Formats: sequence, C-alpha cells, structure tokens
Amino acid sequence: MTAPIRILLVEDDPEDAEYLAAILDRAHDVQFEIERVDRLSSALTAATKTRPDVVLLDLTLPDAEGLKTVRRARLGFGSIPFLVLTGFHDEALGVDAVQEGAQDYLVKDKLDAGLIIRAVRYAIERQRAADEAANLRQREALQREFVANVSHELRTPLTAIKASLESLRRGGLSDPPTRERFIAAIERQTEHLARLVEEMLAVATLESGGLGANPQALELGTIVRQMLDDFASKAAAAKISLSADGFDKMRVWADPDHLIEILHNLTENAIKYNKTGGSVRITAQESDGAVEVTVSDTGVGIAKDETPLIFTPFHRTRYATSKKISGTGLGLSITKRAVERNGGRLWFESDPGKGSHFHFTLPRA
Repeated sequence: MTAPIRILLVEDDPEDAEYLAAILDRAHDVQFEIERVDRLSSALTAATKTRPDVVLLDLTLPDAEGLKTVRRARLGFGSIPFLVLTGFHDEALGVDAVQEGAQDYLVKDKLDAGLIIRAVRYAIERQRAADEAANLRQREALQREFVANVSHELRTPLTAIKASLESLRRGGLSDPPTRERFIAAIERQTEHLARLVEEMLAVATLESGGLGANPQALELGTIVRQMLDDFASKAAAAKISLSADGFDKMRVWADPDHLIEILHNLTENAIKYNKTGGSVRITAQESDGAVEVTVSDTGVGIAKDETPLIFTPFHRTRYATSKKISGTGLGLSITKRAVERNGGRLWFESDPGKGSHFHFTLPRA
C-alpha cells in the first residue's frame, strides 16, 4: 500500500474546505491526509513542522491576498510545492500565480477528484525533479571547488620540495648544516603531502558512500579511554588536562574505525587549539534513542564570522594560519561526513577566547 499524500489545505472558508475534503474523499486509488489552517501565517508554521507533500493555497485569506500570498508562500514554503485555489472568474490570477512560483492553479468550481490527484502528483514530481537538478548542480559546483582546492593545496608542499631540491643541487649538498636543513624541510613537506593525500582519500571514501560499511555495537567508554591514552603525552607536553565521564555502559551503533576517526579529530583539535594549562573534557549522555558525545575545550574558540565555514573542506581559521598550526583543513569536514554516515549529527558552540564544545550523536546500541 502506498503512503498517503499529505496535503496542507490553507482555506479560511469552512464550506470551501469541507467541499474540497469531500472531493478528496471520493478518490479511490489514493489516500490523502489533510491538515487544514485558515491563515497563511499558520500555514508557514505548519509547513515547517510537518513538511507536507503539497500545499493547496487559497489566494484570499485574512492575513494575505492575491499575488502577495503567492510571494510570501514561495519564500516560506521553500521546496514544498504549492497549488493555488482560485474562483471561477480569477483564472488570470491563477496564471499570474504560476509565474510567481506556484506549481499550478485549480479553479474551485471545476474541481473533481481526478483533477486534484493529477495536479498534486504533477506538482510533487515536478518539484522533485527541480530539487534533483538543484542538488546535481550543487554537487558539480562542490566538485569543481574541491578540485581547485586540492590543486592549490598540493601545489604548496610540492613547490617547497622542489625549491629544497634545487637548493641542494646548487651546492647545498656540500655544506652539512645547509644539507640537513633542506632535507628536514623536504621531510616535513613530504609528511604534509602524505597527510593531505590520506585525508583527501578519506573525503572521497565518504562522498562515495564507502563509510559505515561495518557498523556494530561498540562500548563507547573503551574507545574513549583508549583515545585519552593515545593523547596523554601530547596533552602533557602542552600542559593540558584530559578527562572523560558519563560513559559507563554506553553502547553505540557505528563503524569502529570511523568512531575512532571522529573522536581522534575532535580531541586533537581540542588540544591543538587550547591554551597552556587548559583542559579537554569528553562527556556523554543518552538523548531520544541516541548517545550524545561532547568534546569541550578551554581554548581560543572560533571567531563568529568563521563559524559558517568551520566544516568546509580546506577551511583553516585565521588563528591557525597566523600561528602556523599544522593541518590540512579537512579534519572537521571528514568528521562531519563520518558522523552523518553513521546516522548521527555534528554541531558546535564556541565562545571566542573561552573555548568550544563539539557535540555529535550516534544511534544507541
């Protein structure tokens, strides 16, 4: 049995609303679920909460009228398709409404179940096709941007390696201090290049859907304790304290390698962008059938104008570049994709100068 089509009916006239509902009840091969409101403001709120498949919108409402109704609906409904309802003498207005963004118009006096079903189905399919085309354009734009960023990021270490080799060829080999300096530079850039390639491969794996191939029930506390052990010496060298609590008997459903990657990236950033004498704390709590993990630090925080870019591939904060903190700018992008591939969500709060809190959820096992 196919799922019912969810309709949001925006109609302030009770008789017209009853008339439309009666027509839809006569449909034999389609089931409808109808939610009715009598104002555009109520419709915009309802659409956000329930995400109907389609909206049937009267053009004359107590808080909106005519094409102004359509313009507000176009902005408020977003990708939800909507059809306008007009009177017998307002077909020209219906045509104008379509030009303003409505999928179609229906004349109330000419309605029957077949006509509504065809119009609704056409509106849904047309919107779906438009969304798919928009998503395709977005993916293509992201791919072009990714290739451009990769080219730029690869060029930097390769240029440095080439310059060091040329300096060695021009006489640096005969001078031991100079030779050691350029060899060390080549080693650093080679390590950076290897890390960059490894993280780009991780991004490619995530984009292709390769992540999450082996989800299983995991003891979260065991993995977190191992993570603290792995970072103990690094944190001690930076005079940063590490702690974790709330993980007793916490079990999540995830790929073990990817959970380690998520925790590693967030913990490493919490140490890297912390202050001498600061702290990193990892906590967990159950919430709505999921486990929410939080990695908190007392570090430098993230500038407000940079927060929208924080998960963008290759983005590095001004602080990171000014302090020459090592990194590729891919860690948080990888982390976000990894969390989402494992059925979770990643978000953060940050107070510049005081620290950040990165939260992610995973299904509870």
